[in-house]
Amino acid sequence: MTMGLISRQYPTVELTDDHLDTPDPQGQLVRIRPYKETDGILDGAEFVRGLWSMQTPTTSSLELWSGPDQIDLIMMVEDPQELRNHVAQIYPGSSVELFEGGPLPAFEPGDYLAGATLGLEEDCALPLKHLETKNALSKDPYRQLLRAIGGEESDRSFVQIAFKPVGKRWYRRGLMGKLMSSTGDDLAHSFRQGELVGEVEPRVVKTDRGRRAAKDIESQAGKAAFETRIRVFSAAPSKRQAAERAEKIVDSFGEYRNMDTYQSFDPDPVGKRRLKLALEAAAWRSVARQHRALRALRGDRQVLTDDELGALCHLPTEAVGGEWIDWKLSKPGSDVPSAIESKIQFD
Repeated sequence: MTMGLISRQYPTVELTDDHLDTPDPQGQLVRIRPYKETDGILDGAEFVRGLWSMQTPTTSSLELWSGPDQIDLIMMVEDPQELRNHVAQIYPGSSVELFEGGPLPAFEPGDYLAGATLGLEEDCALPLKHLETKNALSKDPYRQLLRAIGGEESDRSFVQIAFKPVGKRWYRRGLMGKLMSSTGDDLAHSFRQGELVGEVEPRVVKTDRGRRAAKDIESQAGKAAFETRIRVFSAAPSKRQAAERAEKIVDSFGEYRNMDTYQSFDPDPVGKRRLKLALEAAAWRSVARQHRALRALRGDRQVLTDDELGALCHLPTEAVGGEWIDWKLSKPGSDVPSAIESKIQFD
């Protein structure tokens, strides 16, 4: 994007009261204050695996809400107390409390809003880069994301990752995958066989990249997995601010691009016609799946394994920066609530 010009990739819409008339979430919103000295992304897969086992088959979300000088970590869950216990086990010292605000950040009529949904660019059997891929993440992508979302006092940005557990048969990729020999294992085999190189005398050559991709694909079989929707919105007093902020946030997801499998996120900007429905889906935390017949035919389309989702959904640590994060400053164990206090807080 050329500096000084309004991004045409991310159209902006002036918000009205009608846009902001949205439904309540389908679950309970809570705010998490992460303790700085945990293992962060290293425990991400374990964190979401716990949600897979305790939330089945309900929808959850993890969200970053930015406001004046602060970024709040918000989650939607079915049972806040169960989440609180889970967070205490995986990220000791972090706190979970009921969130008393509205379903979306404090967007206001007259603000300009830009946004996008992010989907997988390639088939979901091809993994994103995460901690366990052969070409693994070398740092927590939250460093880039937090820099992108933390902005001016007048900005309001919103990143939502909504997810719902799916059965472990997703890897088979439906009836079409079976008939066309394009299940996850078939895709791995094709990568291992090599790729076509050369223009004058084309030939198939086996490559290290292909071998790495094949191993990454095969490692996904049998994993706990989640149908996932990612939404990004940014509101600001000017069109340019909103568009630039949204684009910067979306660009930060490029950290997950897997150069071996060619998998990455593909942004779909939200224009004026779809904005109302997009905000309603965000408020509801919708993870709208395809019709059952289509899933049986083609398989799930936007599925992330626990390793992939864990790289997206985890609690940040001090190492990623995040001067705007609302941190929990006390040491683990210094303010562990009693069972009575927990009951009072969540009843």
